Amino acid sequence: YGALNVTSSANATEIRGKYRRLALQYHPDKLSHLPKSKRRKAEENFKIIAEGKEVLSDPGRREEYDRV
Repeated sequence: YGALNVTSSANATEIRGKYRRLALQYHPDKLSHLPKSKRRKAEENFKIIAEGKEVLSDPGRREEYDRV
């Protein structure tokens, strides 16, 4: 939830919207003008955001995540 900055009660629309906004901000293709070190950090952030979206968008994985 923290990676996408959403609450545990966020619905699919909220998750998808937050992911899109963050993906635009951190997508490596959008940051080719930055120095390599900053691009690398952005890529790490993008991977975390993408994984968060995958987990929270799948009801089974989300339920498992919530149990842990």
